[in-house]
Amino acid sequence: MKYHFNYSFLKRWMQANADITDRQVLYAMGTTSNAGLDSWEKMKTPIPTIQLLRFCNVFQVPISAFIVDADADYSQGIDQFDYVQPDVNDQFEPDGGYIPKDERRPLGTRALRDPTDVELIKSTVPGLVKESKSTHNDNNTIHQNHNEGNNIQQHINKAQAVVGNITDTSRGENDSALASRLLDIIAEQQKQITNLSQQVGELAGQVVKLSSECMSTNVGNSMNACMVAEDSPRHRQ
Repeated sequence: MKYHFNYSFLKRWMQANADITDRQVLYAMGTTSNAGLDSWEKMKTPIPTIQLLRFCNVFQVPISAFIVDADADYSQGIDQFDYVQPDVNDQFEPDGGYIPKDERRPLGTRALRDPTDVELIKSTVPGLVKESKSTHNDNNTIHQNHNEGNNIQQHINKAQAVVGNITDTSRGENDSALASRLLDIIAEQQKQITNLSQQVGELAGQVVKLSSECMSTNVGNSMNACMVAEDSPRHRQ
């Protein structure tokens, strides 16, 4: 595999969604930097990870629009692609957590906003291919080809996929699977917390025991020192 960042897609997307304002895009990404958006649209710099995730979640754009595997054979369908199964102990937010989407960042910090805490906005996804998971029959595949025809509006009506609020069965199944996996993660973390609490309790007991032994040793040493002092020649005059 050989991954690339597709610098061109954001500009194509914004051209296909002229009704969506720059302000909406900035808010979706969780930033107020017009200079940053201008740099991304002009293909000068890549979009940072969290802003990219928020953009894809808000406008329901597949991450593959930006992250492209040059070695992948896309004609084989998405079922042929390799993927990494998340582990039950994987962490999905930074240490310290995210800040709420409407909360101002404290001055001098770079606190991150949750890429999943977003409101969906309908958008047109240029080049989107939707493929049925049950079959690769051409009748179940939607291809967007922007090189066909001269009537742009007619082509948009025929071929561009409009993505809105996700209420279909597949999204419901994905949400259920995600909820189940998150519950497994929570259960595992609770188990780890219980084990750590037990270890802390055991260590605390050992500390108390050692403290008591040290105090007893110090008292004994003090008494021995007094007895030696009383028995010294100086005190037997």
